Formats: sequence, C-alpha cells, structure tokens
Amino acid sequence: MNNLNLIIDDDPINNTFCKFIITKVGLEGNFQSFTNPEEGLQFVTTLLSEKSYSKVILFLDINMPVMNGWDFLKELEKIYKNDPEFNIYILSSSISEQDKSQADANKLVRNFISKPLSAPILEKIKNEIY
Repeated sequence: MNNLNLIIDDDPINNTFCKFIITKVGLEGNFQSFTNPEEGLQFVTTLLSEKSYSKVILFLDINMPVMNGWDFLKELEKIYKNDPEFNIYILSSSISEQDKSQADANKLVRNFISKPLSAPILEKIKNEIY
C-alpha cells in the first residue's frame, strides 16, 4: 500500500505550490488535490472505506465556497473511524484566533498551519508521522 498526500483547497495555484513543496521535501506517497471540497469528501469517503493507503496526510483549507473546511470536517465525522494513519492539517490563510481555536478543539485535526505550506513545516510533519 502507498501513502497519500491530499490537498483540498479551492485555489488551484496553492494546490500546485503544495505539490511542488511536498515533492521537494520528499514527503512519501502519491499526490491528489481537489478544488471542490464535495468531490474531495467523496474521494476521502471512498478512501476510508477501501483502506487503500497506509498513511494519508490531508491538508484542508477552511474558506471555500459551497462547503467550507468546517462543514467538510462535520461530514467526515459521520464516517471517520479514528484511523491513526489518517492525518488532517488545516492549511489556511485565516488569521482568526477563533479558527485556530476551533482547529485545536477538533479531534480530527492534528494542527493548524498558516499558508503558505513550507519546507520546515513539512519536515516537522514528516518527522511526526514517519
């Protein structure tokens, strides 16, 4: 089984940058991104039911149209079985203390990361997870 690095963010430029920095740092695994959070949720739902990856790192934006990151997490909670190999990080440009507190309080979220994603942050994540 492979590892997967997953980005759900409505900004395709950010997704491309994330792929670049993930590849540069050498974070193990395949890469998948979604600009539509509903499609991303459908993908994650299938992923969790099939257990087709050994480790998943999901970078989730908060501020997206149609379904924001908090709505995404509420839907995910309905199917999520507390899999320790499935790691969710909020990746956001939000500077709101409320967003940071909400991320800290959410049992599905490992950490809140301010955009842009950086090599030092990815190195830290790599050391935590692998």
